Amino acid sequence: MPQQQHVINNCIELLRQVIALVKLIDETIFVGTSSISPRGSIGAHLRHILDFYDCLMAGLESGQVDYNRRKRDPQIEGNSDYAIEKIEATIQRLRLLSFSDEQRQITVSTEQDPTGSYFWCYSSVLRELVFLESHTVHHYSLIAMILRLHGIEPAEGFGVAASTLSYWNEATACAL
Repeated sequence: MPQQQHVINNCIELLRQVIALVKLIDETIFVGTSSISPRGSIGAHLRHILDFYDCLMAGLESGQVDYNRRKRDPQIEGNSDYAIEKIEATIQRLRLLSFSDEQRQITVSTEQDPTGSYFWCYSSVLRELVFLESHTVHHYSLIAMILRLHGIEPAEGFGVAASTLSYWNEATACAL
């Protein structure tokens, strides 16, 4: 399997993982916040993740991806069924990417500084998919902490980078 398809499959698998998780939790947990994360509900993290995927997909036509112009759809973070629909739509959009899309050079906006300024960097669709994979895992680790606050243990490996899982497996194998 070409590396590009591998990255797309990883992104799709990550999104499938969270669909399964969202189907298992109560809506109050999905939208709930805590004192250690007053704005960071599970729904808010999912909305944020999907915003980044949407920005990449929206930027494919123009060749400019601006992660600063996220839609921030509050319905995603406030309704788990709607969030699942949006996740499934994102999976479908990822499936439609072609090899030529992945190799395409694009420009990507940097993070805005406090004055609202940013500049453009060169990248590729493939590189941005790798970024989104890492970004998703990062937010899943935050979701895992929120779940634990509610007494729910996420699936083993949820929110853990593939390289960390490999390291843990190697360390366990060496210890035997």
